Amino acid sequence: MLSNAQKSAGTHAASSAGDREVIVLRRHHPMVLHLASHTMNRLSALILVVYIATACFLPAWAAGEKGWFGFSVSVDAEGFSFNPTLRAIKIQEVVPSSPAAAAGLASGDFVMEVQGITVAGAKADALKAAMQKAVGETLRLRVKRGSSEVQEVSLVAVLKSPT
Repeated sequence: MLSNAQKSAGTHAASSAGDREVIVLRRHHPMVLHLASHTMNRLSALILVVYIATACFLPAWAAGEKGWFGFSVSVDAEGFSFNPTLRAIKIQEVVPSSPAAAAGLASGDFVMEVQGITVAGAKADALKAAMQKAVGETLRLRVKRGSSEVQEVSLVAVLKSPT
């Protein structure tokens, strides 16, 4: 039986009939769950941990698979920090039969804009976030090849096949 102090502190208890297994969960912070157990076997603990992890985190995983476009880049940036200011992004490699290849991207192309954000002067984190898409979402780029005009390219993210 829980005392009033335990109830007000957000402590919950459950007891299984017969084997006197008691599980006490204390919630000290909304995202931190502490587990204390009396006479709990390892299998019961594992099942409880998997259940909690599934209930808490599965919706985030199911929201969408990370998309893949099939190209790699080299970045010219200034500043020695975790979020440098970019000068240029150059396409290094395009994977055959990828969305990037289907859109006509080639090694040596310069990415001028990502989702309407101009590359020169942009922070790396802003462009990284703009380029991360779920499967089925579209990435809009403005690309320059050699001395030609800047072209708008749209790529649809796909699920990367295991290689």
